[in-house]
This record gives sequence, structure tokens and C-alpha cells, in this order.
Amino acid sequence: MASTATPWMESVDAKVGRAHQHLSDLTKGLILLGRTHRPELVLKSDAQSVWLVVYFKEPYAALSHSTVFGDFLYNLRSSLDALIHALIRKSGGTPHWNTCFPVYAKPASYEKNTKKGAKGDVLAGLPDDARLLVKQLQPFMRGSQNADLDPLHLLNLMCNEDKHQAVHIMLGYAKAVRFALHLGNGRIVRFESDGPLVGHGPWQVPIPMPVDQVESDHRIEVAGSSDFLIRSDASWQGRSVLDLAHTLLGYVEDKVIAVFRPLFG
Repeated sequence: MASTATPWMESVDAKVGRAHQHLSDLTKGLILLGRTHRPELVLKSDAQSVWLVVYFKEPYAALSHSTVFGDFLYNLRSSLDALIHALIRKSGGTPHWNTCFPVYAKPASYEKNTKKGAKGDVLAGLPDDARLLVKQLQPFMRGSQNADLDPLHLLNLMCNEDKHQAVHIMLGYAKAVRFALHLGNGRIVRFESDGPLVGHGPWQVPIPMPVDQVESDHRIEVAGSSDFLIRSDASWQGRSVLDLAHTLLGYVEDKVIAVFRPLFG
């Protein structure tokens, strides 16, 4: 749900609106790219078995798409910092150089950087009711087992990573892929991969059929749609870039900003 501009919230709403535009641009760009990036399918056999070779000639999206995703992350993350600035100014205070919306997966780190009255308090000047809301939204409030999955934690980490290197986006299948081999005699052989197909390949997918039934006249269909996935060593490896972006945007708008909006009256 898109934010509606209110007094003191202009910067917040503008940044969220910009994130919406970046996501729209990214979606359109990847849809167009996906129409031309199709997997190559080659039927193979030997004396004992039949299999399908699957590979992508060029699975990676251009870095121009990655930079749009980075701009999306930046505007969405900075909207949270702008939110804290707006709350402090509305209460008559002045934000400091380090004022921000803190995001921590460990309570000790949060307490260290938000200790009221301390020099390094990133929430200095923020009213107590808003401080309480900020703490309730911290990833560590989910417990140590789930903090790393918190949308704010993912947004914070991904935004920081993007400052140093663009996220690599690649075409692939996030789940096992189903195939249908249509033979000239009308028979259809259905089979699937052992797991996700992500990257260049090639992958060899066994086909459960006798070797002597292989025909030169055949057609292969892929059930399901490929997706643009994130390549990374981090926890978001293999996730759909668009699904993740929608999750982050929805969470920030509906679970974070919406909670603070009533404080502006």
C-alpha cells in the first residue's frame, strides 16, 4: 500500500514513492529480459539411459538492473532514517549527525547504540513512545533463531552490501522443474529435475524411458516459469529478486511506517 503524504512526512513518503518507481522499473526491465532468456534443452541418450541437458546461454541480467535494485534498497532504507528525523523535529528537537533508525539482530548492540543520554545514542531527541515502537520492531525481538530472517535485517544488510558491490541477478528456477517430453506417436513422458536450476548449468536431468523409444521427432515443454534470482553468499542467495523486493517494501510500508504515522497527528 502506497503511503499518503502528511505533514512532517514529506521526505519519508517521497523516498517510499521513489522505491515504488524503482521496483516498477525493475519489474518491467526483467519481464522484457525474461522473454528472450530461455533455457536451452537438448535430448541426449546412450546405450543405457536417456537424459535432458539444460543450460542457459546467458543467465545473468545486466548490471543496469542490479543498480536499479540498489536504488530501490537505498530509498527504502533511508525512508526509515527520514522517519526518525521527522519525529524528532516534530517534537521540537534537532537530529544529530548519527541520528538514524537502528536495525539490530542482537539486543546488546541495540542497547549500546540507543542508550538514552549517552553520546552515541542514535535516537537522541526521539519521544519515549516512538522509542518503544522502534525497539518493538527490532529483528532481535523475533528471537535469536529468527532475527536473521526479519525483513528489516535483510533490508539493512542488503543496502550495506550494495554500497560495495552490486547484487548479481541471474535467471533460473528456484524450485524443481517439471518437463514434458512429447513424442511423435503422441506419448508424453513427464519428469522433473532433482532440485533448483540456478546459474549457467549445464544440468543433466534423467528421463524415465527406455533408450529404444527415443525419437528424433519430439518436443519438450517446461512446466512453470523461470525467475530472476539473487546470486550471493548471504542468506538471500537464490531468492526471487522481485518477490524479495515486494516483501521488503510491503513490510516497511505496512508494518513500520504505518505504525508511526499516527504519532504525527
